[in-house]
Amino acid sequence: MGILQVDINNLTDWNNLELKLYKPTSNAGQVSHLELLSIIGLTKSFLNMGQNFLEIGTFDGNTTLNVAQNIPDKCKVITIDLPEKTSKTLKFVYDNLLVKSKDRSKKNIFI
Repeated sequence: MGILQVDINNLTDWNNLELKLYKPTSNAGQVSHLELLSIIGLTKSFLNMGQNFLEIGTFDGNTTLNVAQNIPDKCKVITIDLPEKTSKTLKFVYDNLLVKSKDRSKKNIFI
């Protein structure tokens, strides 16, 4: 189909990568722990000083918080999410459940 497949082990040296997890949770709407570790590891491997990380679909900020804990201080984390009070009905039932979830308002914040 013209799409290059690359083994994830060829993207970074996973054995020498130090990752920090901060309150990882695995609720509906969040990535799994394996997905979270993959996102953090790849981001940490490829993000250089002064570059930024964009997350589309923030939900409760769990991924955002963990990425921010693992990237250089000069990097910014930017997130985009649907408004909590979205009034239109979305196309997929699961999306509606996530958008209207009370967990979205419990955003993870740095303390």
